[in-house]
Order: sequence, then C-alpha cells, then structure tokens
Amino acid sequence: MLDKDRNIIRPNLTKHYRLQKIIFRRFRNLDGMEIDFGDKNVTGIFGANGLGKSSILSVIRCLYQAVYNPRIRKRTTPKIARPVGCENKAFGHLFYGNQYYNYNNSEIVAEFSYASKDSQTAIVSPLYEIKSPRKRWTPGTTSKPACPVYYINMETCVPVAEAGKKKSDREKRKRLYESILKQCSELKECFNKVFLHPIEISNTAASNINGVDDSVTIAINNKNLPFRELSAGEQRVLKLLNTIYKAENNSIILIDEIEITLHPSALENLIDVLNKLAKGKSLQIIFTSHSLKLAERKDINVRTLYKLGNCVRCDHGYNQECRKLLEGKCAQSQIKMLVEDDMSKALMMELLRQNGKLPNVDLILFGGFDKAFKLASSLHLVGELTNNIVFILDGDVAITLEEKKKQVEDAHILEGITDKEKEVIAKHFIQYKLPIGKKIDSYIHELLVSEEDISNPIVNAAKSVIEYTMDTVPSGIKNAERDKRRFLEHYKIQDTAANLGYKDSDLNIGYQKIIEYVAERHREAWTNLTQDIQDWINKNM
Repeated sequence: MLDKDRNIIRPNLTKHYRLQKIIFRRFRNLDGMEIDFGDKNVTGIFGANGLGKSSILSVIRCLYQAVYNPRIRKRTTPKIARPVGCENKAFGHLFYGNQYYNYNNSEIVAEFSYASKDSQTAIVSPLYEIKSPRKRWTPGTTSKPACPVYYINMETCVPVAEAGKKKSDREKRKRLYESILKQCSELKECFNKVFLHPIEISNTAASNINGVDDSVTIAINNKNLPFRELSAGEQRVLKLLNTIYKAENNSIILIDEIEITLHPSALENLIDVLNKLAKGKSLQIIFTSHSLKLAERKDINVRTLYKLGNCVRCDHGYNQECRKLLEGKCAQSQIKMLVEDDMSKALMMELLRQNGKLPNVDLILFGGFDKAFKLASSLHLVGELTNNIVFILDGDVAITLEEKKKQVEDAHILEGITDKEKEVIAKHFIQYKLPIGKKIDSYIHELLVSEEDISNPIVNAAKSVIEYTMDTVPSGIKNAERDKRRFLEHYKIQDTAANLGYKDSDLNIGYQKIIEYVAERHREAWTNLTQDIQDWINKNM
C-alpha cells in the first residue's frame, strides 16, 4: 500500500510468512542444495568453514522486502516502511556479479507458509533469479513477502572499548544504551538465566569516553561497572537479547557464529532462553555454529552442511559422521560407490544417510548396465579395482555370481581371464533385491500407488502418471527401439517427480523426496530392497 503524501510503501505485516525451505540452483557451491527449516522455532546450521553457512543467512536477509537505502535508491522510488534496526536487504546489495562469483542464471526458490483467510495453512514459493539482459535479480522489492529480519553478525562480538571511535560509532552506541535502558527489566531476567548471576541496570551517566556519556551501568555481584567494562561475552548477550526484545512479533532473527565469546555452559543456557523467547514472540531464530555440543540438542532443528564432490549438501539431523565433519576428520571420501543412474543415486543417498555414512562415500554414475562390467574389468587390468570400490546394480539382471562372471567374460577386456579373476571382479557388484520380473522404477511406483491416501502430494503425483506404451512414447525420445524401452523402464518415477514440480536439473531433488518418503512409509519393502547393500555396508564400513 502506497502512502502518496509521504511516498512510503507500508507493507502488510499482518501475515506471518514463516520460512519453510530454500532450494539453491547454480548459486555458488550450494547448487542443488535444499535446506528445510523444520517445525521448531530455533534452527542451527552447522558445518566446517567455507561451506556457506553465512551465505545462507545473507540469502535469507534478501528473501523479504528490502529496507530503503537513500544512498543507492532514487528519490522518486517509494521508501519501504520498516521497524528500526531490521536488516532486510535486496539481492543486488549482497550478491552482485564480480571477478569471484558470476550469478548469471542463478535461481533461489523459497517456500513460505502463512495462515490464509480460512485459517488454513497456505504455501507460497516465489522464485528469485537473475533476469537477462539487465542481469538484475527479480522479483522487485515490493513483490516479495513482508517480514522484519534482524541480523546479529560477528561485529557484536567486539567489545565497546575496542569499537571504533568515529562519531557514527558513538551515536550507534548511544542508541544501544537507550534501548537497553528501555528494556532493562526483561534483559535482567534473561541475562541471569544465561550467566547465572543477577544484574542491575541503571542510567548514571557517571563515566565519559571520548566525549560521549557511557550512560549504562551494570551492577554484577554488587559491583557497579560501566557497560564497556563487561566481558565480551556478556556484552554480546546483552546486545543479542536487546535485539530480540525490540523485534516485532513474527520476525526472523539471524545470528552468525552464536558461540563466539561464550563459555559452553553459557551457550547452552542461551539456547534455552532463545527457545523460550522464540515461542513467546512467535519468532523464527536461525543461527550458525561450529559447536559440537549444540548440534546434539533435540529442541532445535539441526542442519549439518557437508561437501559432496564440488557441491555442498545439507543433512537434516546429526550423527557421528556429522560430528567427524565438524571435527574436520572426514576431508576425503574413502568408499566409491558406482550406481547406474540418478534414481539409484537417490536410493543410495537415503540408505547411506540412514547409516550415517553419506559423508564417507563418493557416489559416481557409471551410465548404464552395459558399461559397468567393462569399467570394472578395466580397473582390474590396471590394478585399481580396490576393496573400497563397489558397483550397485538395479537388480533386474545379472543377479547371481555366475551371471556376473558371465558378464565379465562378455566385456572382452581381459583376454585369457581365469575363473578366479572373474570371481574377484564379480564380487565388486551387488544389487537391490527386486521381486522377479520387476524394474526398480516401476517397483517404487507400485509402492506409492498402493496407498489410498491421495491427499499426500507424493502419492497423488504417482497416481497422476500417464501410462505409456511403445506406440505412445513422447516424441522427445529418440526413435531407436532401445531408447524407447529405456524410457518405459524409468519414466514412472521421473514423471512422478515432474508432477511434484521437479523438472530438468531439479529431478534429483524430486527423486530424493520420493525415496525418503518410501523409506519411511514402506519400511519392510525398503529393508528387503536394500538388504544386500546394507550387509555390504555393515561389513566394509
């Protein structure tokens, strides 16, 4: 809504746009990563240095309507009315093309939930992208959801006594003092819960630093101290709590490196306080951290980032392998698993995730059953078919050891190969346990359509798949009979993912969603399907 008299846009803040998930496409090293923010009010993002934790917080600052900045906006552009202190930004302010990063064709999908007029939960998923030819991010500011975002960065770790002495720094400090005094009763209670010692906050104007009154005095253990004499951790907690108390209800609070300057016990107490404040004010608090202890908490959403090849992925939970990642002990994968296609890759990712082994494994596509035995024989020929390499077959052909040995012989890579050598190579192949005559994709599809609850989007997407025959294969498929047969073998799950809205480069995410659902809802079938591979994992990892 535009106030013509004051040229100010007043956004609709009555809706609470809760951030549910973010999907990154061609964005830095987060390409293909999806992070879900769960159902708890507080989310911790954990991971080693350089994986993009701070970048995720910066992206969240740009998802909502941006704060007016008179230095970069034209005077004719309407201002965006915002609560004082919020840190909403435009993508162009933080993510612009330079010699280090090129954001051309970058896309970010954000999913928000809010209460509709009939009190039902509604979902909106805007797409943020770089538009050609002007290379500008869209949508524009006024088309984004409206929500105040407060960003607590690592500058808050710098004690006041060491902060800058410029006039602007002194004015910022003065505003901080005024805000603390205004909310001193609430701050005292929370501060006491974090550090376990009572405090009193008063306005004395007794001290003077660089010509500006240091007007806040803190009494700790009956000893009066000016604010600047508190420890760095105590100062940061007061600043952090002050920001949360002045934030409007339903706001988002972002905290970068929450553990800096804090003792582990104070850090644990602070999370307890944040959980209480977030619930009381309907806040969504998202922080980054390297703390192993915090990653073990059950009262927050734990999201662990890890590197898979050249990209970063997110594990929604915490286990011993995540702990090794945070400790820096899993810099290099030890096991190489070669799979036939993206569908099989999604299956293996879910199985490895359940076992806590995903960060230890390189998943590699070998591009078709007919290539697998040639590749394995070639590796054996040059002495590189080691015990940490295993091929995962779909399980519809070459099931027995003798059948695998026959495939090794038919590869015609090794002349005069002995039966023992054939067996050595064949034992590097394992497979899913499919019912006789079934293909992996059609079997997964049958599990989905066997359910009666079509209100579930995955089940509904599976039931909506069109049944093709050899005569009705889409025209985009090549005319060769083999290509048509391959399409018929794999299209059901591909079309299910497409019906869910995942297409082209996002199909892999759709596969992962489908497999996660099947593994959870059809546990007996999942256990039988993956039994041979599970046995191999238990034995070798």
